[in-house]
Amino acid sequence: MSSTGAAASSTTDVATTTVTHFTSDGGMQAISESGTPRAGTYVTTPGEIPSGSTSGQVESILEIGEGKGTNSISLTLQARIWGFQKTAPQLAAAHSSFNCRNRPKSIQPTLRRRIHNRNKLMNLSKPVPYKEAFPEGTKVKVADSAFLTEFKETWKYHHKLQPEQLGYADKATTVKKVGFYHGGDPVYELTDVPGLWLEQCLRPA
Repeated sequence: MSSTGAAASSTTDVATTTVTHFTSDGGMQAISESGTPRAGTYVTTPGEIPSGSTSGQVESILEIGEGKGTNSISLTLQARIWGFQKTAPQLAAAHSSFNCRNRPKSIQPTLRRRIHNRNKLMNLSKPVPYKEAFPEGTKVKVADSAFLTEFKETWKYHHKLQPEQLGYADKATTVKKVGFYHGGDPVYELTDVPGLWLEQCLRPA
């Protein structure tokens, strides 16, 4: 009796949650080719997006670019598999910027992005969806002060630069982690440099 009860308890205690990832037509194609969203992909809980929302409203809520709220995929995830340290009810009540940190064995690596013209990287405005230019462990350099200041003033979407990040202009560092926001924008964590960084603000070292 007691062993049966313990087994049932262990089954029902597994925390799961239904999450949604929004992306553009190009992003959806990239996901279709790989068979699944990449590790590091950001997702939201369905309750964060009101029922009947248009793609434009989704883009406004999530602060993503035009066209990136056009498609969505829903997933039911086990919290322990995807790095969530919360129960399902807590996840449902929390705000939506969850980052799928741990790669399940079923996810296969996708193609690395090639950098064809490093001298023109400063002109890069639209990173390739779900294909980071700088894989984990790559040496990079933060953009110069003038670029960061302009980017902070003009970037209208997710992961806006914070004032304290401006002090790390021209800093040489290494990519610590890479995640992907809705639509496939790479989001970087850097070694010994605080904050989250978009690809536009990084340069080859």
